[in-house]
Amino acid sequence: MFSGAASTTPVTNTTEVFVALLRSFHAAHNLILQEDGMLTTLTTAVVLPLISSERYVVCVCNVGDSLAYVYSATHGVREITKARVQLVKVLMFVCAGSHDIHCMRDMRDALGALGPVDGQNPELNNLTCSLTEVESGDIVFLTSDGVSDNFDPVVGKFAVLPPSQSEGEGFRGNTKTRDSFRPGGVLRSPGDPLNPHNSSLPTVQAYQRHELSLLRMDDLLKHGVSGQGPPVGDARSLCELLLDFSTRLTAAKRHILEDPDLYYTVNPGSEQVLVAHNEESLEHEIAAPVTELSRTEQRTRRKRACEKLVMVPGKLDHATVVAYTVGEYKGGHSPKDGRTNHSDELLLETVL
Repeated sequence: MFSGAASTTPVTNTTEVFVALLRSFHAAHNLILQEDGMLTTLTTAVVLPLISSERYVVCVCNVGDSLAYVYSATHGVREITKARVQLVKVLMFVCAGSHDIHCMRDMRDALGALGPVDGQNPELNNLTCSLTEVESGDIVFLTSDGVSDNFDPVVGKFAVLPPSQSEGEGFRGNTKTRDSFRPGGVLRSPGDPLNPHNSSLPTVQAYQRHELSLLRMDDLLKHGVSGQGPPVGDARSLCELLLDFSTRLTAAKRHILEDPDLYYTVNPGSEQVLVAHNEESLEHEIAAPVTELSRTEQRTRRKRACEKLVMVPGKLDHATVVAYTVGEYKGGHSPKDGRTNHSDELLLETVL
């Protein structure tokens, strides 16, 4: 993350941390161009101790829809990347809010990405620098949208959008970004299904979706999938729980998309074929009665499957979680045991 020049001079305040993070984003973008890579969202977080107290500070820089959170056993879950800061030009980058929780977000739009979005230029529409203080024992975690969006009440199918804000209407987003790219170079499946106007489910506004997502995440981390607990106590357990939740919620969608009937058809008289080749290899038994559908027929069947997909909960996307328990160091003592292992060069001063 830190350049060679930065590593020779100790970092003493949060401004220097953010400068280093922004430089790392610039280096990442240049490497993507150098290697003829595609597009990616990126979120980084640095957790460091403060000079004036036993507390810590988390400095986060992100572009796109991968978000950062803090879980506290006392205060619950809060999002770091929702913070909005005044526009400041730093190293040719513009820092702005990651996403506006008071505006409906089109989950198909990442809002920003590194890589060749527009010629050789990245999309930095929502590049954000965020800062928050945390305590020893808190867990800082970063998630891709394949995890965080699955806690959304609309995606989870226990709430719906207002009639005037069905999918494709009234969303905040960068039109150029939405039309020109998807991270990874592929079109994402819609995260928000069409709003059934005759549904008995409650309607939610944008800020309610955000708050309910945090409450749902907090409930999972404190009570587990069963609702009986115990609460997560370390970073590894948190990662496993979030990934397990996303996997379970999207199981029905995967089952629909993995249906062999979308890609193959059984030949007439297949039963006779199976009997005739009963003593031959298993591969021959399975392959003989099945024929792969044409590309056109596969597309037709997948389109019909989309009607089923919007009826079941979950959002299928890459799911990644990275977590760190504040105050725990490799090769050192945790502040939990009453001893400190801070050296002077590790302490930071908060400067905004």
